[in-house]
Parts: sequence; C-alpha cells; structure tokens
Amino acid sequence: MDISIIIPVFNASDFIDQTLMSLTSQKELGSLKVEVILYNDESTDDSMSCIREFIEMQDTKFSWVIRENDRNSGQGYTRNRALEISQGETILFLDSDDWLEEKALSKVWRAYNESDKPDMVQFEWAYYNALTGKQSYVEISNLSGREVLEGDECDKLLANKTYFSVNKLYKKEFIDKAVIEYGEGYIYEDFEFFVKSINRAGKIVCLPNILYLVRVHENSTTKTNHNTTKHYDSFVIATNKTMEILEPRTSETRFYVLRYFLDRSFKYGIRVPGEYKSKLISHVQSLIVKYEDEIRIPTNETKLFKRLVSKTLKTKGKASLKFDYKAINYGYKVANKVKSQLLPLEVPVVKRRVYKLVNKIAMKVLPKPAKYLGGTVMLGFDFKLKGNSKYLFEYLVEHEPDAPLYFASWDKAVPDKYRLKPFSRQFYQALSSAKVVVSESWVPLDIKKYPNQEWIQLWHGTPLKKMLFDSFEVDIVSKAPTHKKAKMADIQRWDYFLLDAPIAVDKFKSSMLIPDKKYLKYGYPRNEWLINNVADKEGVKKILYVPTWRDYNHRIDASKQDFAYFLNLEKLSNLLGEGYEIHVKDHDLVVGNTASSELRLVTHGKESDIQELIAQVDYVITDYSSVLFDCLHIETPFYLYVKDFDKFSQSRGVYEDIYADFSTVTTDEVEQLAEMIRDEVTLSLSDEYKLYTATPNELLLQKINDLSK
Repeated sequence: MDISIIIPVFNASDFIDQTLMSLTSQKELGSLKVEVILYNDESTDDSMSCIREFIEMQDTKFSWVIRENDRNSGQGYTRNRALEISQGETILFLDSDDWLEEKALSKVWRAYNESDKPDMVQFEWAYYNALTGKQSYVEISNLSGREVLEGDECDKLLANKTYFSVNKLYKKEFIDKAVIEYGEGYIYEDFEFFVKSINRAGKIVCLPNILYLVRVHENSTTKTNHNTTKHYDSFVIATNKTMEILEPRTSETRFYVLRYFLDRSFKYGIRVPGEYKSKLISHVQSLIVKYEDEIRIPTNETKLFKRLVSKTLKTKGKASLKFDYKAINYGYKVANKVKSQLLPLEVPVVKRRVYKLVNKIAMKVLPKPAKYLGGTVMLGFDFKLKGNSKYLFEYLVEHEPDAPLYFASWDKAVPDKYRLKPFSRQFYQALSSAKVVVSESWVPLDIKKYPNQEWIQLWHGTPLKKMLFDSFEVDIVSKAPTHKKAKMADIQRWDYFLLDAPIAVDKFKSSMLIPDKKYLKYGYPRNEWLINNVADKEGVKKILYVPTWRDYNHRIDASKQDFAYFLNLEKLSNLLGEGYEIHVKDHDLVVGNTASSELRLVTHGKESDIQELIAQVDYVITDYSSVLFDCLHIETPFYLYVKDFDKFSQSRGVYEDIYADFSTVTTDEVEQLAEMIRDEVTLSLSDEYKLYTATPNELLLQKINDLSK
C-alpha cells in the first residue's frame, strides 16, 4: 500500500460526500495504491450510512477501511487509532469536512519519490468559506523557494503561521520511529503532532501548490463551546505538552513555537469566556518565563506590533521581555533606545491607506447617472488598450455601437464616448452601476466588486512559465510577501475565465484553483483578429524577437537588471545574412534593454501592438512568452532561445509537459537557432493546442448580453 488516507468522522453527513468525491475524482493515479481509513468517533447523525452508500457505488480503485470507536473520544484519539492500523508507506490526514484538489495525491506521491522519500512532503492549503463560496489563502511560511529542508533547517517550519498537520504527506516509518502522536482528550491536539514531526524530521520537501481546502463553517470544533472553558483548558494542556516534547535544534526553535502560541493566545480570546481571555495570554507568558534562557529572538524578527494594551513581563525581578502592542507596524525595525528585547507578535495589523478617498466618499452621496446603469465596463490590460481587451472592445463597438460600454484607460486611442479616466468620479460611477466588468489582468483590490455584478477575466495568454501556486515565485514573494494572498483574493471575484485551448485548463486550475464551471472555452479575441489579418509575406524574411519578463529582475534598478539571457541579435543577423530582417519587441516591464540597432535590426517600443507584429513576420523567436501559442494558431514557425533555464527555473519555472513538447524548437546556441530558422523547423502537436473556437468575440458578446439582462 502506498498511501493511507486517515479520515476521522464525527457528524459529517453534510459534507462527507464531497470529501470522498475529492478522493475518487483524483487524476493521474496510475498504479498508486491507496487505502482510505474512515474512523467513526461515535457520530450521532447518518454519517456512516452516507459513507457506506458512497462506497457501494465506487469501483475498486481504493481500499476502504471502516472502524468505529466505542465512545466519542475526539480527533486526536481517533487519528492515533487509525495510524495503528494503517498499511500505507505514507500517511495523509484528511478531515471529514475538507477536500483535496484533483491532482493532490499524484503530485505529493511524485514529489515523495523524486526526492528520495523524505520524512514528509508539505504543500499549501486554502480556506473555503461555505457561506460565501470564496477561497482565501494564508501564507503558511516564509520559506519561498526552499523546496528541500534538511536536518536543523526543518525547524524553520515552526515559523509557519499555522500549525496544520493535514497539509503534509508523512513517511509512516518516520512517524513510527519518532513515536509521533496526536494529543488525546482535548482540542488543539495537533500542536504536539505538528511540532514533533517538524522537530524530528531529517528531510522535508515543500511544494508551492494548494492541494488541500479547509472548509469554514459554524459547526466546526473551533466554532463551538465558546461559553465553556474547554478551549482554555485544551490550549493550556496542548501548549504545555508541546513545550515538553520540543527538542530545539537551533537557537530560534523555541522562539518560533512560543511566538506562535503567543499569537494564538490573542486570537483564541474569542473562544473563551471573558474572564479567561487574559489567562490565555498569561499562560503563554509563564511559558516564556520558564524557557527564557533558551529563547533567542532573531535580529530580523524584531519588529513593533500593534495591540490594544502594553504589557511588561517581569522575569527574574526585572523587565527583560517587553510586549509593545501600542506601536503601529509599518515594517520598521527596532533600531535603538530598546533596553530589552521585543517579542514580535504575528497578529493582524490595520494599515491605513487613503486611496482615491474623495471619489469613494462621493460615490456614497452622488446619484448614479442613468447612462451607466446596467452597462459594461472594461478595465483593459492594466487599463491599457491592448491584447484581448482591445480586440473585444473593437468588436463590441462595431456590432453594438449604442450599447452602454465603457473602457477605463488613459489611452486616447479609446474614443471619448467610451473612455473613462481610471479612478475618476465617472469611473467609480460607471463601475458601481455596471452589470458586467471585463478585465485582462490582475485587478487592484481597491477596485470594489459590487452586488449583482458579473466579472469576466480575459487573461493575457496561455502560460508556458509557471504561475502563482504552481511556483514559489521566489523573487516576487521575497519583495512582496502578501503577493499570493492578494492574487487569491482577486481571483475570488472572477465569475468567468476565458481560455484559448485545452492545454491551458490544467494550468489555470492548479495555479489559480479556478473550477471548471467558470471557464469560457471560446478562444482569445486577439487570435481571432490574428487569424483574419495575417499578411502576405514576400521578399525579405522577417523575424520577430520577443523575450519575456524575468522575475529575478523584479523591483531592481534598471541599471542593475540581468539581461544576460538576451539573444545576440547582431550575431544572429550575420549568421542569417542578407535575406533576413530582425524585429525586436521587449516585454513592457523591461526598461533600457540591450538590443542592438545595427543594420537589418528594427526595434519596436512598448506601445507597438504585438499582434500586428506577429501578423507581419515570417518567424518568431521568444523564450517563455505566451506569444508562441498565438504563432501556433496561424502556423507561423517559432523558436525558443533559452539561455538562462536554470536561473529561470529557480525563480519561476516552466510547465514541463509544454516545454518538452517544444524541445525540437528550443536551443541555447545562436548557431543552432540560425540553422533552425533557415531549415524552417516546425512542430507537430496534439489537438490540446488547437483553438476552442474561431469566433470568441461573437460568443463573448452573447455572454455579455445574457449577463446584462
């Protein structure tokens, strides 16, 4: 048996079908052998009958094991008993109201085997709010890009913002040998399991993918018994036992755990009667006193955090640890005039921002002009008239010129009749009155989604480079720690998501967790235009070079950015000779590139339309840009010149299956590139790369009209 999935069951009849369906719907399992252990903890509803009915309708893909406690004993006890009977080489815990993403098992099992069977594989998770139907992401750690942790490094995961045991695949041999168990008879039983498993691990592999969804609902354990001392008593027992079993391997180990407990003592205050709120904090303070000689606060962790009160903890007769909750966290480091160490608290901090305040206030008092009511507002590609947005807009104007259509942009190429200045009063009036909002990239969270609105995301290309939760995005997250959290919040506002071809489905599903029901499988407006406007090509052969943006240049001064990946255009031009002309267009984010402007080299600025350029040329050279998919649809030969694959892989990465499909037109040598172009090497690809339809504009117009009714 390869994987044992342990599911404790208690009054889960409302959710258990979805939980089990997430298992039987797993993809790419191959020969993977899985047992599912459903351990009933004396449920009083019909959970078990639901489970048995579900199993009866399944094939033999999984081995199903059902066991029952003779009394209600809690999740810790139930999981421990299930561990004792499990037969799998690895263990995965799944709560009966949660579920797994459709490739969770195949991804963790592949990572486990490709990494020489580590003690555990950690992956990301997200909350699912049952009331709103929205997902939210919580950054579990600050170890972006650290795919493998070994030895003492593993203790760094104790700095995680949540101590969840369910988002990991464990090696059973490791669990047994280290005698890792859940606490029994109280809540927060997973504190001990989480801390001990991390603290004893010799090797942990980390994945960036969100593979586990935690359902938030009113009947969960943490949402009940708030009028008793159950949460307080459990917290005290769990934290005491956890500190007793902790064996610090680094000078920061105890600090990470105590910081987490202190943070929880504030957050869990809502779960205990009023008089116990301060006792939660005092308990953790007593633990800090007990272990103060073993606590070392990392210098880069010393920050000021805001709370309601300011307390000074007396230890050994003097104030040695100060909890300063009055200071506002603006990310400043403690530089001087601090006589005692400050213990940072990972607690939510209100950060004040004034963003178009006048316009937002005005929207509450000004009437909404009738002309905006029920209209469509297009936000473009970051408020630019380009890409899918441009060609859809032009189609809508041509076919329904009198419809209430508006385009938010500073670009005067948008006719005055339709143009809205972003963040102007008219912009907010139109936005708040619109029935449909259309975007093509990330939408700032300051732009509110209003009730009864439908948002359509056109996106800007099928990806070759990994996106969001398929990548650690090291260079972006290191400079913008809330990057992924913000992007997940934006995704939750999208009602529909446009796709170009079948190859894109799995990529967006795994990277953005977009469900099937939201996909519009129409194709891209930009490619409809491209197909209808391919130029007759005669005379000199034109080559378009379109390098893409590098994350490792993110927020780096233009003079210090790394352009070593750039193609030596002069060398290529000399190799090809007189019959070829090279055109160059950089990514919009690239400033001050190193492109040559020698004979037969033509440069195009960021304002030039990439689709118009593609339509005019005979060949396209890129690296990781989505323009290669546009080339496929008009049968224009393209080539990948990739000089920085290792560095790019560490920073962002590519989708291995697509990259492999393009291997015959990929090179890191200018000489080979020139030879490919002269020989007109082309690809033969599967139908997964073919356009969904040839009429996306017509279908989008129909969709917008249907939504506007």
